[in-house]
Amino acid sequence: MPTVDFVAAVDAYIAARKQIVGVTTPQMWREGRAIGEDELVVKFPIEVNGEQHPSHTLIISAFPDADELKFSITLVYQWAVCRLDYEIGRRHSNVNKPIDSNIPDFIIGPHYHFGKKIGQRLVTYIRHSNFHGQCR
Repeated sequence: MPTVDFVAAVDAYIAARKQIVGVTTPQMWREGRAIGEDELVVKFPIEVNGEQHPSHTLIISAFPDADELKFSITLVYQWAVCRLDYEIGRRHSNVNKPIDSNIPDFIIGPHYHFGKKIGQRLVTYIRHSNFHGQCR
């Protein structure tokens, strides 16, 4: 289980006002790590409540060869704590969801993942099949 301090810190981070900083020129897209897909990634430093930390970033992934518009936006606080996925029609399982939740077993279309720290890693599960909720 995640510690109370970590959960509180992530909750505060997600709720805080964020701003992309230190970017004065167009950023270079780099090759991503998606297996079997052409993924391009760009990372931006984030300032939270007027402070910067090296692990606070916003990552945008684009898939230019996809048949339809597809992208993801990931908010990082030491680990990825929230990710918005935009893709139409793709279905995938929600294997890391809490057992006693009303979160669906499968998700289709745009959705977001919200993370939970388990041991030394953050496991994300799909929270809702829409963009309303905790990712801001």
